[in-house]
Amino acid sequence: MRIEHKRIVLREWTLADLEAYRTVYGDAEVTKYLGGGPADNSIEATRERIERIGARSMTEPHFAYLAVLAPGIADPIGTGLCLRTKHSAGHEALPEEYEIGWHLGRAHWGQGYGTEVGEAMLRLGLEWHERVVAVAFPQNEASIRIMGKIGMRHEGVTDRFFDIPGLVCYSASR
Repeated sequence: MRIEHKRIVLREWTLADLEAYRTVYGDAEVTKYLGGGPADNSIEATRERIERIGARSMTEPHFAYLAVLAPGIADPIGTGLCLRTKHSAGHEALPEEYEIGWHLGRAHWGQGYGTEVGEAMLRLGLEWHERVVAVAFPQNEASIRIMGKIGMRHEGVTDRFFDIPGLVCYSASR
């Protein structure tokens, strides 16, 4: 899959991107709002993660976990995603929900790339689904601003995703 949007291009992560992936996800400032704590950032663990992402994109319909490329920068600067979200315990009976999101390397914050990735993932998500959500910790003000900026509607605070209470949820529908 390849998506071109404004200044950015989104495409599959590959093993050639291993060091770029480690740079993005090896930064505690980048991962502090992703939930679950820091992941193993070793070369082997990162290789396995990229291979799992690739396999999942081949077998799971409507799954996107894409590397973000920016003009004049050789390596990916982050990720755009659209995937079926995980409901918290006690919410498993809810209908499936699909989440969009964006993760950017810290060196690329504040340059408008997050908004562009959000717009691209929102467009893709709504091509695939009637409705999508985006969630963030309340302290992640930059992501929450992007959710509003790309036209998503504030739903409030929820406990229905990832077994993490207090996430701010936005949604958009076709």
